[in-house]
Amino acid sequence: MKRLISFLALSATAFALEYATLQKISDGDTFTFKSQQRSEFKCRVFGIDTPEKFHTDKMDKDASKVGITAETMKKAGEASTQYAQQTLKVGKSYKVDVLEKDKYGRELCIVYDGENSYNEAIIKDGYAVVYKGGKYIKDDSLKRKLLQAQKEAKSNNRGLWNGSTKKIMEGME
Repeated sequence: MKRLISFLALSATAFALEYATLQKISDGDTFTFKSQQRSEFKCRVFGIDTPEKFHTDKMDKDASKVGITAETMKKAGEASTQYAQQTLKVGKSYKVDVLEKDKYGRELCIVYDGENSYNEAIIKDGYAVVYKGGKYIKDDSLKRKLLQAQKEAKSNNRGLWNGSTKKIMEGME
């Protein structure tokens, strides 16, 4: 019984709202945080997808799918990373809602700067799309917000929805 209580207590605190200090921005949708409750943890921003900035098989596949070079895809990924760097600051504390872990062991998070969700902001500003069309987002309210933000970005040609990178975003939708 004691083990069950300990497990339940761990489960309740393992995925919860916490304040954490941003340690590193890897790309537009992956960060490293550190909190008082635990050591560093890798955060995959929940519900969004940004273009790849590192040369990987996924980058080659995505570039081929939309008919562009890997170098063009990399530049779009770098633009998403720059957006993250301009929006969030390393060393600053953010409210992080840790939802669950992904298959790579990263925490899936909603990151808040005040009351505003970074997840929604990066989509609204045109540097990310809703992950897999939103089919993995179980929270209907959040899903609607993210899809509405994407619709606004696309119709207003914001960020990567403008110019030659529009093809990338359409291919990621």
